[in-house]
Amino acid sequence: MKVGRSWLYAFVLLVLNSAYLWPFAEPTLFYLGNLVLHMVLGLVLAAACLVYLFRQFKSLSFAMRLGLILFLLSAVPGIVLMKVGGMRPNGWLLHTHIAMAIPAAILLAAGLRAFVRRVNSGLERGASQLTWRSYLVAL
Repeated sequence: MKVGRSWLYAFVLLVLNSAYLWPFAEPTLFYLGNLVLHMVLGLVLAAACLVYLFRQFKSLSFAMRLGLILFLLSAVPGIVLMKVGGMRPNGWLLHTHIAMAIPAAILLAAGLRAFVRRVNSGLERGASQLTWRSYLVAL
């Protein structure tokens, strides 16, 4: 099973979205819209990640396996946060979610880098390089 470009771009969007949510936690309409986007992207990507991991487990490198597993584990406190809310008493859940998601994103960066190197055409290569650089900035 080949990872589609749209899934990789969705993951990069999730990381960029996370980079915005973390420092700008103000109750504005724009922030809340980004929070909803984060929840939707996280749920969709976690489901896709689970399917991909089951189908491709043996063919994945150790780093990719670990990154995907950490990503799935980071979804657990994220889903709980959707239910109980991210208020101060549940701050430990948010910190757990972040603590699992950051190493997952770093490990999965190698997979994104390999994808960027495989792209051959000029326009696609430029878009992929921009995506890769945006990802690094977000990390």
